[in-house]
Amino acid sequence: KQWYQRRVRVNYNVKLFIEMSDDVFTIGRKLDSIIKDKDYNEDNVTDLLKALQSLPMTLDMLEKTRVGLSVNTIRKRTQNPELASLSKTLVKRWKKLVPVVTTTTSQDRVQQ
Repeated sequence: KQWYQRRVRVNYNVKLFIEMSDDVFTIGRKLDSIIKDKDYNEDNVTDLLKALQSLPMTLDMLEKTRVGLSVNTIRKRTQNPELASLSKTLVKRWKKLVPVVTTTTSQDRVQQ
């Protein structure tokens, strides 16, 4: 019985992850079409960014959906300070998901 419960929980988590990825992908496509229009309703963009803000994001979702590129484009192009701030907050939060890679220099190796 425990095995079955664990399997159901895993299947639920996978299904939930797929649904969230689909939501993120859909929002990303909407942002892309808004970016192409160049003349857009800022309220719609704000709603989409707030929806992204409410979704739990993973590095895998960001890589697969590439929504970060769309959000960063909005951040760069907007004249609206609220949109710029919201976009910047999202990008900063998502950058924290990227693992930090440390490299050792030859000088560090000599000291060890």
